[in-house]
Amino acid sequence: MSYQFVVRPIPIDVGGVRYYDTITPFGPCGPVIIRCADGRRAELAASFDAAFQEYCNDHNIVSEYVRFNTWVKNAEDFENIYSLDNRGISTYIDLTVDDYFMDEFTSKTRGQVRGALKNNVEIEYDYTGSTIGEFHRLYEIMAKRNDMPDHYRFSKELLAESFSLLEGKQFIVYAKYKGNYISGSLYAHHGDLLHYHLTANDPVFSMSRAIAWC
Repeated sequence: MSYQFVVRPIPIDVGGVRYYDTITPFGPCGPVIIRCADGRRAELAASFDAAFQEYCNDHNIVSEYVRFNTWVKNAEDFENIYSLDNRGISTYIDLTVDDYFMDEFTSKTRGQVRGALKNNVEIEYDYTGSTIGEFHRLYEIMAKRNDMPDHYRFSKELLAESFSLLEGKQFIVYAKYKGNYISGSLYAHHGDLLHYHLTANDPVFSMSRAIAWC
């Protein structure tokens, strides 16, 4: 089993005792069964539930919020344990089709790509995190523009460290116009899956100037 979660204090203090809740980190996560004997997944999930309940009792944890992972479908192993609420769907691009540009992209997106090409927007890849300062600059512009709460924001140091922890498993794709970084997206990948994790852009370079990034 693998289960990553964040423990947070909650504003309840009874007789000097602090209480807490748990939440999964940013993005899809939740408990995942790594290995299990055939036919015993339900038994393992039930054992995990009992062990985690004991942990919560010992550490004054009174509530839990889980964002399950659509890609690994780990919610299926715990549907009899957790109350599940579908908050939407994960969209994806199928790169195995004959012409994914025409088949998987909307007409609006295709128009944005053509507009970027017409205006000589360049694409740059960073596989090592050497340009993380540029990405974080764009990210901060986006965060401030959307009034993003501090607890959802990533520091430059954390983003830089992620390239060490996930070496060979993530990269940044930038759009550049006349030498300026105008947009960037951070991707993580493993096996046959490529996950679009974070994106940021500079609103100065907008569609009104016929500069597009997809």
